Amino acid sequence: MVAELNAAVVDWCAGPLAEVCGAALADPRVAVVVADVAREIAAGAGCFDAIVLDLYDGPSRREDEPFFGRRALRLARQALRAGGVLAVWGEEPCPSFERRLAAEGFTAVEHQRHGRGGRKHSVYTATAGERARRRSPGKGKRG
Repeated sequence: MVAELNAAVVDWCAGPLAEVCGAALADPRVAVVVADVAREIAAGAGCFDAIVLDLYDGPSRREDEPFFGRRALRLARQALRAGGVLAVWGEEPCPSFERRLAAEGFTAVEHQRHGRGGRKHSVYTATAGERARRRSPGKGKRG
């Protein structure tokens, strides 16, 4: 299931952007709902193999963020099936987010990508029960 807050985005992906999207919405395995993703996560205990969050600016230092705060991460972990993965895009690395992930039982791997102006965009993949590690493409594993 894909949850998208804005119906116009769904319409664009099904219409004029269908070719660019690889006609993903035409795939019978894809179910799209126009809904608040936070509500879908909160209601989905044990339902998801993966939760992928690509929001405007990603996680910050705030503990109470609606998608990246402690409560939200707890709900995301509860919504994942055993072995499920939480993937989160951010504008830059966020050590306090990594600490929140760990506090809620996730092990995070940060994959860094260089953006414009020297910024390092980050993608976190988080699972439960694996040993913590961080790596950047082409730079090997690090601490």
